Amino acid sequence: MVNVSLWRWNLWLTLIFSLSGEAALGAAMYKEGTEHMPFTLQTHTRPLLESDHLYWGMQTSDFARYASQNQWQPSLPRRMLKTIEGWGFTLGGGGLYTPEGQLVFTQDAQVQVYFRNQRLVGVFILPTTRTLDPLTLTQWSRAWFPDEMVTIQYQAEPSEGGQRVLQATLGEVLFEGDLHKFLTPFRTIQLGNPYTPTRH
Repeated sequence: MVNVSLWRWNLWLTLIFSLSGEAALGAAMYKEGTEHMPFTLQTHTRPLLESDHLYWGMQTSDFARYASQNQWQPSLPRRMLKTIEGWGFTLGGGGLYTPEGQLVFTQDAQVQVYFRNQRLVGVFILPTTRTLDPLTLTQWSRAWFPDEMVTIQYQAEPSEGGQRVLQATLGEVLFEGDLHKFLTPFRTIQLGNPYTPTRH
């Protein structure tokens, strides 16, 4: 009888420890899941790129928010002359999608943004490297102004494998002194909505 009782007691203790071990393992797995779950969800649900875009007539306050979100770094003091303003930025390499789904990175350029009565009317682009070509310029414009008619005027020079943009304007230029004097003629690309580019 003693041997049977001891055997039953050992069996009962073994069962308790086995269940306790499974419960502890389950708790550890749950704990590990709760520790890693927020990181995994944040990685997949956090927006990689901003969905906001520019549009003609955009207010200065909304533009300032857009510039901050898309890594436009202020580079020059703001200029004001009666009802017009010019804001200077360095493009910080932010990624944007065109309406056609093309991912582009706006970088290696200085820009001047123009406002009349605190409303966006134009952008001047001055590349800082030899990497901006007319196609990339068009993609930038589409990513910035996907729902707008945009007139692009640019000067370019031949480079290895294509053309290099020297300077470009979108919309109006309110401070004409910003334009550099290059000998090459201006070319025009008209972007409509939907995307219908025409070159002149």
